Amino acid sequence: GAALTGDAGLTFEPAARRHGLGFLPLEVHDVEIWIDARWVDHPGARALGDLLVASAFRSRVELVGGYDLGACGTVLAA
Repeated sequence: GAALTGDAGLTFEPAARRHGLGFLPLEVHDVEIWIDARWVDHPGARALGDLLVASAFRSRVELVGGYDLGACGTVLAA
């Protein structure tokens, strides 16, 4: 059989960094939250939107590392 020439593992970037390992993503995922127009003004939907643009949220996610929050909280109309 073929000889193995390297190692592979599945994890996410913050875990790899925490253990001093290199990380090469196999794929990149964008996360979108869709809210039906009927619910846009709901207090829960507004609270979620406020959370996603809050500096405290961004600061906590940046502590984990490995996430691009550049467009986080951007509102788009369908």
